[in-house]
Amino acid sequence: MQDLPRSRYRQIKGALMKMPNVIGVGKGFKTTDGLETDQECLVVLVEKKVALADLPRSARIPPLFRGQVTDVVEVGRIKALHPKGSEAVDAQEAPVARNVRIRPAPGGVSIGHPEVTAGTLGAVVWNQETGEMLILSNNHVLADSSTLESGMPLNKVPILQPGVFDGGQIEEDTIATLYRFIPLHPGGLNRFDAALAKPL
Repeated sequence: MQDLPRSRYRQIKGALMKMPNVIGVGKGFKTTDGLETDQECLVVLVEKKVALADLPRSARIPPLFRGQVTDVVEVGRIKALHPKGSEAVDAQEAPVARNVRIRPAPGGVSIGHPEVTAGTLGAVVWNQETGEMLILSNNHVLADSSTLESGMPLNKVPILQPGVFDGGQIEEDTIATLYRFIPLHPGGLNRFDAALAKPL
């Protein structure tokens, strides 16, 4: 499944999503008799599993679809919940502190290079080539605007949560190391201000 080109995966996913009852498609591992195996497959999410005899041929998801193993999983009806009425949470009653130590660290919290006051953890993302989970933020937050010590390996640059301005300390609050960044050029044209950190 890792060898499946992204464009091919999108084509197959698109075809499956057009089938009735299919509400989602993803990559995963096949489950057999309630146990997850190590066989990679396309996980096809359906609202309700229906006996093959009750499905027209055009609506049946075969065990092998366009050369890819499938696993049909019933997930029920999926709906977005919107906080309203009695379910609404009053922000004044339940404030979310973004400048304190939070584990696991979500997007929006204080983070930073030790030489930076503090910035914001933008999002948790994945490296599509390696599958590694990474932290996305700005260069000026994680890489101190590209002002790293000459020759210092990126994996030796600690990233703190919370950032120093919010009380973060290297010994206690290092959650990641610098992974990659787009250089910033002082006085030049900079189209991006982005950097990645690798969680410890």
